[in-house]
Amino acid sequence: MQTRGLILVVDDEEPLRVMLGALLRMNGFRVLLAGTSNDALRICARLTRPINLLITDIQLPELSGFDLAAVLAIQRPAMPVLFISGAFTEQDPEIRTRMTAGRDFLAKPFAPGVFAKKVESILAVPQNVGGAEPVHLRLSVLDAVEARVTESGNVMVARPGVWGAR
Repeated sequence: MQTRGLILVVDDEEPLRVMLGALLRMNGFRVLLAGTSNDALRICARLTRPINLLITDIQLPELSGFDLAAVLAIQRPAMPVLFISGAFTEQDPEIRTRMTAGRDFLAKPFAPGVFAKKVESILAVPQNVGGAEPVHLRLSVLDAVEARVTESGNVMVARPGVWGAR
């Protein structure tokens, strides 16, 4: 079976993370799994090939899924993101304002078939791979976070200006 692309799944709930990975592999995808946002950042820092989709929980121990996506968009602006969460719904204002082109949301719990259809619908949309960064990503990166890698390899993230003078 030919692989259909590479997907990074980030969720701190191991059983769900493993189940999503297995479902994606059964559908022909190569899958990378991360239990924390820092793990995801380390994986992406070492990986040179494109990631076709980031699937991330919104509530993670270190960075939120929103902040993780913003940091990764700096290096991978064309990578679409599927946010998943059991704490939010499609009607939450925060979800509605953050879902722009290349960004989608799925509330937990969800059926495997619903998940598969959502992944297929996101990947069916051509991504901007020509090098020009979409305007919505440029704005989200500038407005969202700044990231710094510490000597121990951890990633610190803060809203712009929080670290003080440069």
